[in-house]
Amino acid sequence: MPSSFITTNLISWLGVMVLILALLGLFKKRKKKFNDKAFYQAQKQRVQKGGYCRQKLLNETEKAAYQALLNMRQNKALQIFAQVSLGEILSHQDYQRYRDIMSKRVDFLITDKAFLPLFAIEIHGTGHYLSHNAKKRDEIKQLALNSAGIQYIAIEVNRNNVKQKVTKACQVLFKKY
Repeated sequence: MPSSFITTNLISWLGVMVLILALLGLFKKRKKKFNDKAFYQAQKQRVQKGGYCRQKLLNETEKAAYQALLNMRQNKALQIFAQVSLGEILSHQDYQRYRDIMSKRVDFLITDKAFLPLFAIEIHGTGHYLSHNAKKRDEIKQLALNSAGIQYIAIEVNRNNVKQKVTKACQVLFKKY
């Protein structure tokens, strides 16, 4: 066979392949782009309808725990924050991993005077485990916090022993700082 025949067939074959690939590219489903404007417009319309009500930041058990923490804090350089979102105190290069924790929160966060998180405190009152996935959520929080070098402390309490349990669990930690 002459080499020009082989070259012509090869060029024809390559041309057909390029055409097939181009057609596949046209018919391939494209990912929908996130429409920022439409998303925020819809969100704004829902929020504009109002109906929001303010609510207390802490329940009665958490208020008692907060008071116990304040009473124990002898070093004024320690800061105590309530209901802190993990998305505000943790970061991750992998956005999906960040999304896994960004809306979770801890009852209390203790920071140093430079606002660097030192430890997180969860108050597990009598209603804590009523949710079927509470243990799973707690485990995820603990893993993420420990990964960042933030100690996670869960304190089991009831209405009658909140201050005593919080004081006992945190005395040693507060003395370190």
